[in-house]
Amino acid sequence: MHSLAILIGARLNSALNRIRHFQIKDLPAEAASFVVFSGFALTVFFVARSATLYLLRDAHIGLFLLHRFLSMVLYVLFLTVNLGNVVVCYATLYRSDEVSFLMALPVKPQDIFVAKFLDIFFTSSLILMLVGLSLFFGYASVFSFPWYFYPITIIFVHLPFLLLSGMLAVVSLVALVALASRFGVRRLLAISIAAYLVTVFIYFKLTDPTLLVSEVMKHFPFIDRHFGEYDPVLVRYLPNHWVAEYLYWSVVGNTAAAMGYLGRLLVALTGVSLVVWLMGRFVYYRSWLAATEVQTVRGKGHVLLDSSKMGFGRPLLHNGQMDVIVKRDFWMFIRDPGQWVHLLLMFLLLGAFLFSLSTLDTATDHPFMRTVSFLSLLLFDGFLLSSMALRFVFPAVSLEGESFWCVRSAPVDLRTLYHEKFLGAFLLLLLTSQILAAVSVGLAHQPIPLIIAATLAMSAEAFAFAGLHLSTGARFALFREKSPVRVASSHGATLTFLMSMAYLAIVTIVLAGPVQRYFEECTSTSTGSAYLVLLPVGIVVVLSLVIGVIANHYGTRDFVRGI
Repeated sequence: MHSLAILIGARLNSALNRIRHFQIKDLPAEAASFVVFSGFALTVFFVARSATLYLLRDAHIGLFLLHRFLSMVLYVLFLTVNLGNVVVCYATLYRSDEVSFLMALPVKPQDIFVAKFLDIFFTSSLILMLVGLSLFFGYASVFSFPWYFYPITIIFVHLPFLLLSGMLAVVSLVALVALASRFGVRRLLAISIAAYLVTVFIYFKLTDPTLLVSEVMKHFPFIDRHFGEYDPVLVRYLPNHWVAEYLYWSVVGNTAAAMGYLGRLLVALTGVSLVVWLMGRFVYYRSWLAATEVQTVRGKGHVLLDSSKMGFGRPLLHNGQMDVIVKRDFWMFIRDPGQWVHLLLMFLLLGAFLFSLSTLDTATDHPFMRTVSFLSLLLFDGFLLSSMALRFVFPAVSLEGESFWCVRSAPVDLRTLYHEKFLGAFLLLLLTSQILAAVSVGLAHQPIPLIIAATLAMSAEAFAFAGLHLSTGARFALFREKSPVRVASSHGATLTFLMSMAYLAIVTIVLAGPVQRYFEECTSTSTGSAYLVLLPVGIVVVLSLVIGVIANHYGTRDFVRGI
């Protein structure tokens, strides 16, 4: 415990040093960060408040359905924190030089494990904590809760909920790494992904909102009472269900029932915390040795790949310099499992979510609800595209590493190198955006004009995200950081993510009115005018081109200067 206290104290002291050494020249950057964070938090707050008011006062769905929808939102938040911690924990606990250094010191492996996990959790989950708090305050502002409800909920509900997600992620990761040496990495990875997808699919299948709404609305106007008989048995044991139940019983004034669900959450957190400690003491060190051994063996297996077209011995492009640069970036991506495994997980998770959407039919819904459905899909696709850009585009400049001086001293045009990185990022995001737009909007049974509008809007978003993330990645480059996952969790990455969310909010606002008018025409005349949606999409395209061009201008400048 003494060494654990030293490790945590050193991390806190490092954070405090940033405050102690604050200089006036850093004030503009810190002020800009404060404005971005505050603006994002306020936006989420007002969106959550407006959505809660609409569902209760205009849609009249009642308290029970409101909290069941909230439970689904919490489930998505839980999965997001869980998946993010899996990727970041692997990069930090098994592939970082700092852990290798600490292992050589007289420090217990479990102390290293716990200290690094806490560091990872509070660093990588900061933005999601902010999102969760903003959603909570926006929701709670609709009801007349006493003042002490807020600190109790934040300390004993919100934080334990997110901690539970992160702890389950690190427990699963250590178990998988420990078993990988015995059963094989590929086989175990395939089984894990399949299990993850099956779990997600079963949840969305069991909590079908369409079926739930139809059953509850049979009791209208008495829809505020608790319809617990409609909750599937398996769902009742999930943390997001406990949090939703705690909030529901708090709203109706049943403190005893609310405390019961709070107690379940804390008991689960205590049990998982014990498992984490046991994992750190008995499993982590052996899994770290196994992971190191696997990396050493894997390093011998890339020779056969050089015979392909992407091998350095066979030219792919006429320009020799560009040929080497393109192939180098390609192999840097392929040889980092933290990158392509995360990309695969994101696509598979999206596939399970989209498959669950295919069971919903919005053809007979109200125009407003059809608008919400379409814009939600487009917003979700944009969020995923932004997440991909944050993970794979933002670290592109930082991955040049401390040997970037070799490239800068070579007869290579740095502007051309930057444009090559932008082109590769744009093509990756463009391909992903077209798949997302066509499949997600198509599965939701949306009209053809909206599918075309979605593909055009997503293409524009791909251009804007490629320019924005690459330019800010050059501005906030961390050449000493070898892990792209940790680069994507840095302060600069967080600011970039918030700017991306602001851009998506603007896109949604531009499209909201015209899309609703289009659905209103479809309801009254059976067909809507495609020009209603194509004109605002044109505005989105122009806006995205401006953002991309300006970002590339400043990104090229920073890249050439070596910032």
